[in-house]
Amino acid sequence: MQGSKKSDKQRNKKCRGRPLGDPFYLCYNKFMKISDCLKAQKEKLKNAGKEERDAEVVLSCLMQKSIGEVLAKKDDELNSKCEKQCQKIIDRRISKNEPICKIMGIKNFYGRDFMVNKHVLSPRQCTESLVEAVLIRIKERIKNVGAASPCSPGSHSDATPTTIKILDIGTGSGILAITLAKELETFKNIEVKMVATDISKKALKVAKKNAKLHGVNIDFRISDIFESINEKFDVIVSNPPYISEYEFDNELEPEVKNHDPKLALVGEESGYYFYERIINRSIHYLKPGGLLAFEVGHKQSGLVHAWMSQKNFKDVTIRKDYNAIERVVLGYHRD
Repeated sequence: MQGSKKSDKQRNKKCRGRPLGDPFYLCYNKFMKISDCLKAQKEKLKNAGKEERDAEVVLSCLMQKSIGEVLAKKDDELNSKCEKQCQKIIDRRISKNEPICKIMGIKNFYGRDFMVNKHVLSPRQCTESLVEAVLIRIKERIKNVGAASPCSPGSHSDATPTTIKILDIGTGSGILAITLAKELETFKNIEVKMVATDISKKALKVAKKNAKLHGVNIDFRISDIFESINEKFDVIVSNPPYISEYEFDNELEPEVKNHDPKLALVGEESGYYFYERIINRSIHYLKPGGLLAFEVGHKQSGLVHAWMSQKNFKDVTIRKDYNAIERVVLGYHRD
């Protein structure tokens, strides 16, 4: 009888024993366990040659919880609406080769979530190696206010607060500038002034939203490399477009080629175009002893290292990423 039916909320409250205000409520009911949903979607992803972890990322976003929290509740139940949403997203991931981060509009980088869309490059884990390399150099060198630059070698400890100016060229979604700003907040006696540039207005719009999300103050500028820059910096960092035209046309994975902006991927015909321009001009925008740091593509480190060594940079070094690929090249501007 219609009059004897209980509402969904009443049934859920009774069978789950949770208050209706529980943030997990909307994704719970007596239809399917979280573990069963994950198993089914992971199997689909595996058969399609995709990462099974994408299923965990999707449920994490739908439930607005960390992956760890979702897995901890794997024996709890999902309602049919949440399960269908997950299935629909995974099907889209497989059929269109569309990255989960572009479907969900969010990507984790260095432990923080960033908004992404079709106008910005999807953050990669390998780029975290660039963040770590720069932070290590700053930690090593930021010991003396009296030095020519907070990053210059041979400094001594001093408790007086000092300012470090950083320029991020080609910021995209802002992950480098924002992550460095957030991490340097934990450093004692440091004041960070961050400038981030990009030639794309649409990319900068995303970056500004991410900066607001993470509560950092960054000076974002529309600029073709140094076009809008008229000051000098302690650190210049860049993850420029470094794929060649040939690689883009013939070798790039469809999910990258079709869903990341070409403007953020291709470094002209050779892939080295932006490295040359930045290296050649950076000496005019770095303080003496200032640090220049790049992310580089596979097998590009040798040539970038050689160019920096020839262009008035010292202590030029190469660092590998988590996959043992030479991913970062950095060095100091000679005094």
